[in-house]
Amino acid sequence: MVFLPRLKTEGSRIVDLDGNDIVLKGVNIADPEVIYRDRHRVSILDVVDRVFFNLGCKVVRIPVTPEDFYGYGYGFLHQQDLYYHRYLKPLVDYCVEVGLYAIIDMHYVDGEPLVDGNPSFGYLDKKSQAFEFWDYIAPKFKDYSNVIYDIYNEPVQPLPTDLWEGPYDWLIWKDEMAQPLVNRIRLHAPENLILVGGPNYCLEMAGAASHPVQDPVNDPPSIAYITHTYPGHDRGRRIADVLDPIVDHVPVFVSEWGFEQGADRVVHGTADEFGTELIEYVERHKLGWTAWVFDNVWTSRMVNAKWSLLGEVGPNTDDTEVNGRMGGVVKRHL
Repeated sequence: MVFLPRLKTEGSRIVDLDGNDIVLKGVNIADPEVIYRDRHRVSILDVVDRVFFNLGCKVVRIPVTPEDFYGYGYGFLHQQDLYYHRYLKPLVDYCVEVGLYAIIDMHYVDGEPLVDGNPSFGYLDKKSQAFEFWDYIAPKFKDYSNVIYDIYNEPVQPLPTDLWEGPYDWLIWKDEMAQPLVNRIRLHAPENLILVGGPNYCLEMAGAASHPVQDPVNDPPSIAYITHTYPGHDRGRRIADVLDPIVDHVPVFVSEWGFEQGADRVVHGTADEFGTELIEYVERHKLGWTAWVFDNVWTSRMVNAKWSLLGEVGPNTDDTEVNGRMGGVVKRHL
């Protein structure tokens, strides 16, 4: 077992209990239940081995899907004890064993699934499910110094004026969802670092500087703010547009970023067009990150069907392959 210090925040930094700056870099994996049931050639713990020993990650983000969106019989809320004992606890315990921080992400993706061809909004409709999720999960890992809680993966907005457009109101999100969830988690887990996103798939984050979420237990608050960024996100808005208003004021962590040439419009891109700019920004501001995603099905993929890294520089790879696949880019910057 490897002891990892608890993390907290000071000003705009994530630090350990001695005040040392901590910049965690790693990857997202697929939902552990999906790995267990659908990913041949690997087990859940095999995936941890690969991201820790082969890549050198310091943190892994674990998306826990609360509900069965697509009729596959998956989802934490359908089978809480089974999910916890079979999938999640063994994974987090193994992270403790090897010395890996683990972000438990309540992985709602607002807008999914489609209902009669239209996206299903929004986060306010999932309030009771979110409370149920954290009432179960938060106390389970409160004594784990390596565990971080990500309260809600990608909220969109209440009362949309258009199916894919605003209003994206930080104050509605904070007052109606983010603050109540943080308060609920703190009832069970007073010390774990908490990550908070924002409306429009965590792109509308400026309000975090002027109206931050309060920590009812810790002063200074053990809360950091996240963004997700992809080449086609919100008509290609870049990471500087999202983070410049907050990066010098509150702690920031980039919990999703990725690209894959030829994939769907959100993630379609290359290292030259997107990845290099992203890496330069996070390194300039000394931000931690978890790339999306160390998987061979979910895009933007980092590995192929045989779980070999995509986009590595080698004698048999060409520039197009290296530039269009993010696995090699991630490995070189971990």
